[in-house]
Amino acid sequence: MEPPSASSNLLYSALVVLFFVVVIVFALHLYARWFTLRARRRQLLARVRGVGRTRVVFNVDSDYNPATTVSRGLEARVLRSLPLFTYSAETHPDSVMECVVCLSEFEENESGRILPKCKHSFHTECSDMWFYSHSTCPLCRTPVEEYKPTPTNPGDVALTIHEPRGL
Repeated sequence: MEPPSASSNLLYSALVVLFFVVVIVFALHLYARWFTLRARRRQLLARVRGVGRTRVVFNVDSDYNPATTVSRGLEARVLRSLPLFTYSAETHPDSVMECVVCLSEFEENESGRILPKCKHSFHTECSDMWFYSHSTCPLCRTPVEEYKPTPTNPGDVALTIHEPRGL
């Protein structure tokens, strides 16, 4: 029998190293699966017990009351006051309108909102989602205020004229 050559020794040692790498990767895979299953079980048990996520409190305020805490978004009254429109190529022939929240163009018969101060327009769903957590225009950051339309016909004006007596 011939003694093993250097190239065959190198091949055997490479196979042994490769085998140990595969065993280590397989062990890491099993550990990752065990860890994720354990985390899922803990979440399910917490839901069953009625325990929510743990809260981290950075500042304790004795006057804090969640019922009176002001939301950072736009008030529902202000949101309902913003003018709505339905996009049509006939009503907007010169320009292609684009919603900067979702970055897509308005399509025929899609509804949108126009902000009265800055005149920017957005899809209704996009603006509602934005204004849930913000109170400014998504594009120019102008504060959004309640829209109060000015009447085009102010109506009849009553004037009373007093004439001096005795002339």
